Amino acid sequence: MKLTQRNIGNVVVPPGKAEIIQFDDDIPGFGLRKRAGGSATWIFQYRIGAKQRRMKLGSAKAVSAQDARESARKFHARVALSEDIAGQKIESRAKTAETFGSILQLFLKDKKAGLKPRTYEEVERHLLKHAKRLHGMQIDSIDRRSVASLLTDLAANGATQG
Repeated sequence: MKLTQRNIGNVVVPPGKAEIIQFDDDIPGFGLRKRAGGSATWIFQYRIGAKQRRMKLGSAKAVSAQDARESARKFHARVALSEDIAGQKIESRAKTAETFGSILQLFLKDKKAGLKPRTYEEVERHLLKHAKRLHGMQIDSIDRRSVASLLTDLAANGATQG
């Protein structure tokens, strides 16, 4: 069955089942997941090596069949080129969570044993107080320019003392 806006109403969850997935005949992996409660979601499913991946393309109420079909067609082409699109999405979310502030406590904990107490206090003070504007930045986005700008501002404002 070619999934269209008209025929998604024909996809019915059998009695006793929680959900059903109806796959499209034209685009491999493109389908509609319909639940017993009545909700319907467009999906794209594929396999990379031994891993099976499934992605939501959106609610059938919010996303038209034509738009979902076009997204699935693009995803299918990327998967055919050995891209793991769901894996990239997971990786991207993990990178977003890696901020300077979230890594800072781990760094300080690691450095505490190797530094003299007074040196550690100064490093901690500088990183927690003076480098505060870097705390919300993603680790990957901090570059030489960010650090140079911070150091220039600190030097200009005389922020070397507590």
